[in-house]
Amino acid sequence: MKNLNFRYYPAGVLFTLFCIIVVVNFLLRTLIADYFGQPLTLWQEAALLLSSGGLVRLLFGPVNKYLMWKPYLKLLGLHDLRGNYAGELVSTFHINDDPQLGHVTKHLLVSISQNLNGIYLTGKVFNNAADPTPTSTFSSGAADLVKLDDGRFQLSYTFTNNGNLQSAEHAKYGLQTHLGYTILYFNPQNRQLEGTYFTHERQSSGRIKLLPQP
Repeated sequence: MKNLNFRYYPAGVLFTLFCIIVVVNFLLRTLIADYFGQPLTLWQEAALLLSSGGLVRLLFGPVNKYLMWKPYLKLLGLHDLRGNYAGELVSTFHINDDPQLGHVTKHLLVSISQNLNGIYLTGKVFNNAADPTPTSTFSSGAADLVKLDDGRFQLSYTFTNNGNLQSAEHAKYGLQTHLGYTILYFNPQNRQLEGTYFTHERQSSGRIKLLPQP
């Protein structure tokens, strides 16, 4: 999401960008040819074409990175998920590793950033909502957002979870960095996110429910 990659751009938009590059290239070629009084060589044509594309990317990149247009998202068939969310995570792990006890439940704070390239998530995991020290933090890697037939959006992403070495949880369980995968379903009506996560190294899974924060 951090780099311009045209991840969600429909064919019509890509074609328009291509036409802009062609037009810019034609104008520059005409100006340069008139200035030197002779046509450009093949190598000069190629260099100019690359320069034109680079110029469009240079101008479009910052706009894409820092501005968000809701009408544009609507054109892409997506929804604006940006914001902060809070909720809970219920793991398949049991309290104190005792099957007789309930499942481990954690408090989650998640921040979602979004631009026209895609989505990026960061989050903190706490023992409870009153605990000021997170037991771990996480960030997303590859992410995908698609609209479902029922009107909801499916947000799926890989993540890297880093255990807090200063947390009591680390001393107790030896929390280590681990990778995982999450599938969340976003309801546009109430902006709630619900779904399931899976981890690789820890061989665990669980449920996640998030509510939007003001």
